[in-house]
Amino acid sequence: MQPTTGTVPGEADALLLTGIYRAGSQPPEISLYSVCLSPMLPLKRQWVWSPVNDKTLNGNMWDGLRDSSSVTEVKWADGGRKVVALVGDYIVLIAVPQHHAEDPRLVSAIKLEESASNAHSVEVLPHNRVAVADGGRNAGTSGVQVYALDGGAGSGRAGGPRIANGPCLQKLTGFPSTHGLLWDQTQQVLWAVGDTAWPRGRSQGLLRAYGYDASQQMLASEPVAEQKVGSGKRTLEDPEWWDGPHDIAGVPGKRQLLITTEENVFLCDISTGQVSEPVQAPQLDAFTSHSEHRTEADRPRSRFKSIGMRASGAIIYTQPSAWRDDYPDMIGIYLDPDKNTVTNLGRTTYKARWFEAVAGWETPPIEPSF
Repeated sequence: MQPTTGTVPGEADALLLTGIYRAGSQPPEISLYSVCLSPMLPLKRQWVWSPVNDKTLNGNMWDGLRDSSSVTEVKWADGGRKVVALVGDYIVLIAVPQHHAEDPRLVSAIKLEESASNAHSVEVLPHNRVAVADGGRNAGTSGVQVYALDGGAGSGRAGGPRIANGPCLQKLTGFPSTHGLLWDQTQQVLWAVGDTAWPRGRSQGLLRAYGYDASQQMLASEPVAEQKVGSGKRTLEDPEWWDGPHDIAGVPGKRQLLITTEENVFLCDISTGQVSEPVQAPQLDAFTSHSEHRTEADRPRSRFKSIGMRASGAIIYTQPSAWRDDYPDMIGIYLDPDKNTVTNLGRTTYKARWFEAVAGWETPPIEPSF
């Protein structure tokens, strides 16, 4: 493959990143694909990484990572030189190969605290910090956790990957079912989406912004902004489940946020410094799901587990094809009502993201280089 560092692919050569769950003897995987969008052509895999097949992971210290079954997050990091992801109960940092002869390699892994075992998203912060949306049920312990990316212990082999059991540097609690995170370089805040309570009962989805104190290298304990998002009602798909948010993404070149919930996709404007009430995302007004049940129920944008947008307007998303299924099995690329293509990889594909910088939503560098 060609080097990807610092490049923004053209419309004919986009890159996307995805994580795939374990299925039987097939291990969990993180993969990078290229795709031609004009004309739309099938995905081409550029590389794949799995903790099971990584030959640099020597010794029983890696057993926990090798036994992982889920990949709940995958993101562009460090200017495209790395991928930050959640594999099982671990934050992993993977070096992206720059030449055909190279393989992706694990740089470091951090074991999350037990209270973050339902982690759904990760986001790099300044000063080699990384935030995790722990997705927990208990309001007293759930919310956002912060770890140090460079706090890993030696692997026992010079130049090899590092592993650490935390420690967790900070916990922002009182935010159950926290699912999505997004760093905002402009305002120096971390945006997060979650709920007032675990959404198996009455709850209201929330968007929050936590300020970042560079001198302390910590997030503020209380949000500087908060806004309701989602209907705050029972979902049509599962009446025992209340409408709560899943993912958050920045709109390229604009002070706007895309937020997915169980029922819909919303747009929130933050250009004035205030947080506007989210409205149904106009970018998806004419969207029709490949899931017939969702279209018939008038919920075509329901259960998007991830979303991302390119400068051209091309939207990538993951969604379960089966009604009442909570786990996505298709990667969708939406250009316009006549160009909405999905790829089914045959296994749970929880997140898929464009692998490129997003104008106005740049991620912090990772220093020093691992």
